[in-house]
Amino acid sequence: MAEKISFKSVNVLVVEDEEFSARFVTRILEELGVGRVATAGNGAEALEKLAAEPKNIDLVICDIEMPEMDGYEFVRRARYGTVSEYKKLPILILTGQDTEKT
Repeated sequence: MAEKISFKSVNVLVVEDEEFSARFVTRILEELGVGRVATAGNGAEALEKLAAEPKNIDLVICDIEMPEMDGYEFVRRARYGTVSEYKKLPILILTGQDTEKT
């Protein structure tokens, strides 16, 4: 019998400017039993939230295309230590962008 995995101690920051997508990802995380889900509308807001909550976020799920600060810039700043406590924070990139030319 497989052991059930618990995500109660995991805190996730969802960085997404589209309200529908943010709600969708949040709902999935809640159904998985994630302890807490915070949201930010762009990379700049996400960096502010990380700075306000040192060591309280375990994973970031981030969109690529967002206003003010996109996902690429957010990851670059996170990796270069804008908020030093999160320099090695796992960041999952999630995008609805289609790469095929039509």
